[in-house]
Amino acid sequence: MKISFSVALLLLCFNLSAQSFKIKHLVVEGAASPAQGTVKVDLNNRSININSNGRETQLTRVIFQKGQNGSLKCYRETVESKKRIIFEPNRERTEEKRDVSHIMTYTVVNPFSNQRSEVVYHLIKLNE
Repeated sequence: MKISFSVALLLLCFNLSAQSFKIKHLVVEGAASPAQGTVKVDLNNRSININSNGRETQLTRVIFQKGQNGSLKCYRETVESKKRIIFEPNRERTEEKRDVSHIMTYTVVNPFSNQRSEVVYHLIKLNE
């Protein structure tokens, strides 16, 4: 009995520390683009993996910060760039966003030129 309880508790803890999302589509400079892929957030290993349209991006040593109203803020700064990812629950369930569970905003800033790029991902949370 103790072993099955321990296994169930371990699975529950894993579920709370790692989450996966399916990318529905993304928005670049105000224009929606079709996209396929996944986003995996691993709180224990402090990493985020983004696989979008066959292109994989992995951020390691990410700083996680809990935001307001269920949002999660993620930061990764190096000498060449500052990266920020914000996950927010989808509060406007209109026609195209009806099944979207989270909105992820991925911002990259080059500190030398102050050039900024931003991509907004519409995500569907996967229950694994």
